[in-house]
Amino acid sequence: MRPSDSPAQQETRLTLVIGNLGAGGAERNLVRLAEALADRGFAVTLLTLNQLAPDFYPVAENVRRVQADSAAEASPRWFDLRGQARRRAATRHAILDTQPHLVISFIDTVNITVLGTLRGSGVPVIASERIDWRAHTLNWRWHLLRRLIYPTAAR
Repeated sequence: MRPSDSPAQQETRLTLVIGNLGAGGAERNLVRLAEALADRGFAVTLLTLNQLAPDFYPVAENVRRVQADSAAEASPRWFDLRGQARRRAATRHAILDTQPHLVISFIDTVNITVLGTLRGSGVPVIASERIDWRAHTLNWRWHLLRRLIYPTAAR
């Protein structure tokens, strides 16, 4: 523990969520943020929702690395209600298993998924986008969900 680390900081559990740790910029930023927060004394868990994609970026040893159950990868089709229910339940379970005090999610569709699945849990969520959302288009369903659910984010 560094002298600047407070006991409350050491007990604060943060969970960072992303689809996968592919070779993208958001993924690189998430890994760097996770390491920096862990270096400052926070208990950090990095959770990915996609089990099939291999990690491109190495995760620091002081960051706990977790993958969601494969049900979190269930059909993303909006009309597959049963698959969507399994996906939401698996995502919620994976996140809440980390016992977070705060969740930071990365990338638009993951943010929407995390905010929706944690609704009513009492866990605050910070939604992080690494793009200009006005220039990055989503299909109309995701766009509508973003407009409806982003206001529920803590930040």
